[in-house]
Amino acid sequence: METNDNGSFDIYFVFSNLLGTVYRKGNLQFTPDGNSVISPVGNRITIYDLKNNKVKSLSLESRYNYRALDISPNGAILIAVNDIGEAQMISTVSYTKVHQFLYRINSYTIVF
Repeated sequence: METNDNGSFDIYFVFSNLLGTVYRKGNLQFTPDGNSVISPVGNRITIYDLKNNKVKSLSLESRYNYRALDISPNGAILIAVNDIGEAQMISTVSYTKVHQFLYRINSYTIVF
C-alpha cells in the first residue's frame, strides 16, 4: 500500500494464474451440444461453459497429467487417459468416476 497526495491509500494487486493453471498437452473436446469445452489442465479436468461464461474444475484428479479425452456421442460419459495409460470413465451428469482401468500401452488419443 502507498499513500497518495490526498492522504488516502492506493492498493495494488498482482494477479497470478488468473485463468488457472497452465495448459499442458492433451486434446480439447466440445460437448455434443457445442456449449462447453472440456480440457485437461495438468492432472485435473476443466469444463468451460461458453454459453453461460462459467468454469468448473472437476473434483477428481489423477496422479499424472491427463493426455487424452473423449466424450460419448450423447455427452453422458467422458473418458480421460493420463500419461502412464490409466483411463478413467467419468459421468458428465454427476461428475464422478464410474470406472478406472489401465492400458498396457501409452495412449495419445482415444475415440468412442
